[in-house]
Amino acid sequence: MMSRSDITPHSACRVCGTPAVPPFLDFGLQPLANALRTKAQLNEPEFLAPLAVWNCATCGLSQLTHTVSPTRLYTDYLFRSETSPSWRQHCQKLAREAIKRSTTQNTVVLDIASNDGTLLKEFARYGCTVIGVDPAENVRADIPTLTGFWDDAMTERVRHKHGGVDIVTATNVLGHVDDVLGFLLNIRTVLRREGLAIIEVPSVMSLVQNNEFPTIYHEHLSYWSAHALIQAATRAGLYVARVELQAIHCGSLRMYLKKQSTLWGTATDRVLQEEARWLTEKPYQRFRKTVTQTLRSLSSVLTETKILWGYGASAKGTMLLNLLSPETPLPIAVIDDAPAKQGLYLPGVHLPVVGPTDLSTVDTLMLLSWNNADDLKVRAEQLGFAGTFLIPIPEPQLEKE
Repeated sequence: MMSRSDITPHSACRVCGTPAVPPFLDFGLQPLANALRTKAQLNEPEFLAPLAVWNCATCGLSQLTHTVSPTRLYTDYLFRSETSPSWRQHCQKLAREAIKRSTTQNTVVLDIASNDGTLLKEFARYGCTVIGVDPAENVRADIPTLTGFWDDAMTERVRHKHGGVDIVTATNVLGHVDDVLGFLLNIRTVLRREGLAIIEVPSVMSLVQNNEFPTIYHEHLSYWSAHALIQAATRAGLYVARVELQAIHCGSLRMYLKKQSTLWGTATDRVLQEEARWLTEKPYQRFRKTVTQTLRSLSSVLTETKILWGYGASAKGTMLLNLLSPETPLPIAVIDDAPAKQGLYLPGVHLPVVGPTDLSTVDTLMLLSWNNADDLKVRAEQLGFAGTFLIPIPEPQLEKE
């Protein structure tokens, strides 16, 4: 089922305005990756929207051909960042680095799309005043959180209450934003004169190199290059102090922004040089062929499996299952450690999500949050698993426990 009022065609680059070109990947109509369903909803029509992505050769931003209403995507949101040990460790390092680079006292920290407050809790350990902003009404966090989107009205709420902010963090949210310039302008508005903004986004270069095509879904409107990040920040009147690569999420970009001109080292130049070849069509043409080959190979492997389960009801894992051919055998069920997801069903494929359970009789366990494979293997072994792990991305691999 499509609702035209919730789907908007996207015809020009949201950074530089270059007209859209034909997509390099087109997955057709797909469900929303995080829209898990109750048992009663399985017989109801499911919301579907076009899922295709094109690349702007002018600035290097890849972006979806259509946007889905953020109200539909985020008002009731099941993702919880605290369930990932690797993310918690990343947050600890990020907070430590931000405090080290900050030149202000009595630091006030604002996190945009704060989710359950995992990152802000790390800043609170340093005695910072922390403020979360998140649109999900169903997310409960143990830190002060303003419910709503990061827009002009929310910016004024923050300014009215706190006057200004010393550190603004926005991790894995800029790719979800349609009005990128407005988002960054509002960051500039709340940031104090000596303040620091830190933005993290998955890198489109890493996405293609690591074959992370299942991370393409409706919430992710844009897939960023450093070239595009710098252009967007400059248009918003912010200065880029540094852009660097981070390992999290199979390859991310971290950008440090200031209100005054400054430059920290040569990391930015190295990233830009590495990215130069991604401003052409050839890498994306090769990527399309790789995606097709990977899906065929994974279908072949799954056809040979016996008792198959999945671990990790992640959005990208859900996307991957929905992209497989209809005749491909799917897991019996998917285990997830997040209580909010347990008892629900994955969108599209309608596989049940269950809590941790005995896995001693399972032959093959498909790791659907493959970026957390090491963590999931430990959890599976604790649940009695002694079979074969299937790691589907970047290419299907079977690993005996």
